[in-house]
Amino acid sequence: MKRFRAWLYFEYHIHKDAIKPYLKPTMLISFGIAWMITNGWAYILLAIGTPLMRKVALSYVAFLWLPISPEKIVTIPLAFFIQKLLFKSKK
Repeated sequence: MKRFRAWLYFEYHIHKDAIKPYLKPTMLISFGIAWMITNGWAYILLAIGTPLMRKVALSYVAFLWLPISPEKIVTIPLAFFIQKLLFKSKK
């Protein structure tokens, strides 16, 4: 366990600049909104939709669970875009 912690600490300090944008609370909110736009609607329709809506949602969820599904390629840039729109920094 000590070796893992040491390795994790070492990796964090090497890649701190690349990881830092993902660790903000605003990114969590933005990623949640982006996830609801890209995937969340399908899970909600599976739970409470009409039979036709459930068929559409099930088809989309089946596509998402494929190993070649490009969902994160769309979701992460969308989250960054939403973060820029919602949380504009004052200069």
